Amino acid sequence: MKAIVQLQYGSPDVLRLEEVDVPIPSDDEVLVKVHAVSINGSDWEGLRGKPLYARLGGLRKPGNKILGSDIAGQVERVGKNIRGFQRGDEVFGEMPFYRGGFAEYACAPEKLLARKPAGLTFEQAAAIPQGAVIALQGIQTKGQVQPGQKVLINGAGGSAGTFAISRQDRPSHRPALSIEGRSGSAPVCGRRTCPRKNSHHCLNFKTQEKLRHLLASHQ
Repeated sequence: MKAIVQLQYGSPDVLRLEEVDVPIPSDDEVLVKVHAVSINGSDWEGLRGKPLYARLGGLRKPGNKILGSDIAGQVERVGKNIRGFQRGDEVFGEMPFYRGGFAEYACAPEKLLARKPAGLTFEQAAAIPQGAVIALQGIQTKGQVQPGQKVLINGAGGSAGTFAISRQDRPSHRPALSIEGRSGSAPVCGRRTCPRKNSHHCLNFKTQEKLRHLLASHQ
């Protein structure tokens, strides 16, 4: 199969398109024929090996030479312990340790995959896992946001920010402020990218004076 591989940490120049062996699923894994894969901050970190935790799989060189964390595709083969999926099922999910997705086939544990909703394309489904989970953790698991509380979403034009705003699907849960700006290492926004439907205020990160005023008014 074809895959994008990296044999060392560095810039995008270290990436190569190569022929590699199709992975063989273990008894608890699912082999997926990849139709779409998204690019996330974890891929940028894994490519450079920075911060240091990005090298947990290999200190001097990548232990898994294929990047790619969020995938969508069709089940090609299942391990003997798999009960939730069968060949032909359309699935999406996150790769273990955020690696292995930039390839024609990828293996993932059953628990990291879900059935793709019929109304979503493979491309749309591949954009969900990492950003949506981060948003859910921030709003619900860690933030424990309650009805009536005001929420500031910094980096609303990025993946997690977009899902965080979308999560506020009732007026009592809507964020008081959402800020377009820089999310991680990637610039995310023009005004058009900030989701406004569920947001009371949407600001560009450069409008510092207006931002201070609005923050003060919501204290």
